[in-house]
Amino acid sequence: MDICQLPYSLCNHYWVVIRDAKPDYEQHIHDRRISSQRVGSRDFWRIIKSVRGNNKSSIPPLFNGPEVLTTSNDKAELFAQLFSSHSILDGSGHPLLNALLKTDKLSRSSHITSAKFAAIMAQLDPSKATGPDGIPVTALQKCSPGLSSVLSRLFRKCISESCFPSLWKFSTVVLVFINSGDRYNPRNYGPISLLLIISKVFESLINDSLVKYLDSNCLFSDSSIRFPCRTVYC
Repeated sequence: MDICQLPYSLCNHYWVVIRDAKPDYEQHIHDRRISSQRVGSRDFWRIIKSVRGNNKSSIPPLFNGPEVLTTSNDKAELFAQLFSSHSILDGSGHPLLNALLKTDKLSRSSHITSAKFAAIMAQLDPSKATGPDGIPVTALQKCSPGLSSVLSRLFRKCISESCFPSLWKFSTVVLVFINSGDRYNPRNYGPISLLLIISKVFESLINDSLVKYLDSNCLFSDSSIRFPCRTVYC
């Protein structure tokens, strides 16, 4: 039904509710941001940009030789060619080494449990950016009690079949200005890949299992550099 077809009193009440809802929502967001206990420099600048209404930064026209690129499609194509040219790896002519078998023990996928999944989810930073699926960390954390059992079984299934889902390999590439040089020069930008939260949790579980397996079986080389283990890199 069209709003204009409602009785005058109901129509007027509708617009009053809409009018009051907006400032109430803005005040709620403001209070939640200010009262947050995890306000670091990253969160501070996010708040400043939000208040200024400058959440998204646009890429200026780019110079590509004699060309001046102004459309989003042309800029994206240029950056895709530039970044892909830096990521060409030729694996031909490099066979795998015949490593000596040092243990007959196997790493088991059963080590990936619902409890471990829930523990990693609880440690994720809710302020981190989402991947191409758009699912935020907060949503996964709130759904963790129901997802832990399902996803841990899925992870074990992937390992048993030596399969990493292709969709989990996609990422959203965000451009970052290097903060030096000319903003019109495409070479002064670098890419940051935002991966799916689920895929990073899966990789973290695999990493944790492998590190424990290698460590318990004394498979780390004495000359290898050992860094302190972190649970999730996201």
